[in-house]
Amino acid sequence: GGGGSAGALSPAGRAAPGAVPLKGGVLGAGSRGWLSGWLPAWRPTSMSHLKNVETRILQCLQSQFVGRYVTLPSRARLWTVSLCPEQGEGRTPLVLVHGFGGGVGLWVLNLDRLGARRPLHAFDLLGFGRSSRPPFPNDAQGAEAEFVRSIEDWRREMGISTMILLGHSLGGFLAASYSLTYPERHFPPCPAAQPRYLPLPAVSLQLIYLQR
Repeated sequence: GGGGSAGALSPAGRAAPGAVPLKGGVLGAGSRGWLSGWLPAWRPTSMSHLKNVETRILQCLQSQFVGRYVTLPSRARLWTVSLCPEQGEGRTPLVLVHGFGGGVGLWVLNLDRLGARRPLHAFDLLGFGRSSRPPFPNDAQGAEAEFVRSIEDWRREMGISTMILLGHSLGGFLAASYSLTYPERHFPPCPAAQPRYLPLPAVSLQLIYLQR
């Protein structure tokens, strides 16, 4: 899945014709300065194109998966992809939270291995990928709280009691923020004699792929 709106600049670095200015007039008429010249001009995204691209990306998965929208109490919807192997029944699910500009497709090289022995869920954060794009608070703390609240609402709608959160970049920040807000939901109890770690065997495969 893709991230937020795609930007477009003309070869000269100016906003492309027909571009939609950012709110607040940053790219509006009469704006000046290095920032207004550097920022891209944002365009509305195409959900149909995004769906087609994501479908092609996920075709490389060997595991069976299900994609669906999970509707929150706010009526916003989070696009969710789930892998539920038979041998993982009863185990604590692993929940993946992507980074800024990402989506569920970010994890495509890791899903098969990470979801081999436990239920796995990956969702697009609000404002990213195929999820809803509701208005957000203008302040950083309010925006963070909105993200955390949406993750908790998603958990409730999914019927998950406890989960292992794995976040990347912005997703790592939100996973940490969520675990501080809801510590009883974040990680299952672990016997003292059992090491508490989660192996990530597929990360090296991704690095090899990027080096090609």
